Amino acid sequence: MESGIDKMNEHKDEGGKTGKFGANISLILFFIFGIAIVGTLYMNYDLSKKVSSLSSEITALKNETTYLKNSLTTSPIDLNKKINDSNVSSKLVMFGNYTFDLTGLEPRGNPDAPITIIEYSDFQCPFCSKVQPTIEQILKDYDGKVKIYYEQFPLTQIHPNAQKAAEASLLAAEQGKFWEYHDILFKNQDKLDVKYLKEYASQLGLDAEKFNYGLDSGIKAQTVNKNLQEGIKNGVQGTPTFFINGHILTGAQPYSVFKQIIDSELNRLEQ
Repeated sequence: MESGIDKMNEHKDEGGKTGKFGANISLILFFIFGIAIVGTLYMNYDLSKKVSSLSSEITALKNETTYLKNSLTTSPIDLNKKINDSNVSSKLVMFGNYTFDLTGLEPRGNPDAPITIIEYSDFQCPFCSKVQPTIEQILKDYDGKVKIYYEQFPLTQIHPNAQKAAEASLLAAEQGKFWEYHDILFKNQDKLDVKYLKEYASQLGLDAEKFNYGLDSGIKAQTVNKNLQEGIKNGVQGTPTFFINGHILTGAQPYSVFKQIIDSELNRLEQ
């Protein structure tokens, strides 16, 4: 027989169960709501990143378009030169398993020389500077038999000015002064800030407006990175690294080491 007290206790139990159930529902709804908020925030953050990335790409494209427009609206002579340059075919050179894209690069030395030296280098690297007198001596002693190409390989983690110096040298190359600019940079490794890079261009009589715009906009950054990736594929791990008709030579090696490889290659080619 059910008493009044039992009825009251029953109602209390039912009320307690209902309260607990309601609390659980509230927690679940709160959890779902929290996930929804986090998801929305993440989507907004991801969208913001994509918009920022797209904005950077658009800015880079505008810079490149402006740069090319400036390059093509100077004078009829410059315009013809630009058109001719755009028709230059790709110059790929292979030595064994190594492939080098030398398109647009001007060699130092006889362009028809039988010995090709390809140097991956960094304008802020002290060892790259140290080996320059050796290279100059080789070009002098093997006049007409050796040519050298310079490939960009800036080690930006330890040489913060190397990237912009590399870009600047390519801008100087566009105006026919790569090697002159190359020599200035190696003689002034402690002064490779952007302001100095612009001063060196002025010293060589380069078109300052064109050079400065190209340097500030980073128009040559992609080309520098292309050189870097090519070097990595060819096994370059540090600077300077040389390929002498495909024979790899790392570090600021003495003259005698270069001479041994060059003489060996000349003898092989004469047979």
